[in-house]
Amino acid sequence: MSLKILIFISFISLITDLYHRKIYNIVLIIGFIALTINFIYLRNWQGIFVGLITGLAILFIFIIPFQKGGLGAGDVKLFSIIVFGLGFPEGLKVLVVIFLIGGLQALATSIYFIFKNNKKITKDLIFSSNVKLPYAISILVGLIIYNKFCISFCYF
Repeated sequence: MSLKILIFISFISLITDLYHRKIYNIVLIIGFIALTINFIYLRNWQGIFVGLITGLAILFIFIIPFQKGGLGAGDVKLFSIIVFGLGFPEGLKVLVVIFLIGGLQALATSIYFIFKNNKKITKDLIFSSNVKLPYAISILVGLIIYNKFCISFCYF
């Protein structure tokens, strides 16, 4: 049930990220409340505790990429909600899948812009790009892939 809540919250976040380039706090707060209610309904007190600890750890770890401009604040908070909802180690497995999808998205976008502009691949072109990708795409796709394939196959 937690994964379905997270996919729904990520879908709403994707829509707002695509149209407004923001992931709204109200969506994340509603997701946090829904996940907490789910934990209480299942009487999973350990899940709440482990989820809070790992979610806060992810929040603090990803503050650095946020400060460097690599991730948006909404993406960082959504990562934290995902890890809260799935706990340890499932939340970290999902993050690995999300980061792999994000890397593929960045690679595909880079290749598209290189061929579109007929430019040579140089170090300056790679590291000076001003293209900002909505990471909510990778988050949603990563959650769906994890839901469909990795629950029974991912042993990393």
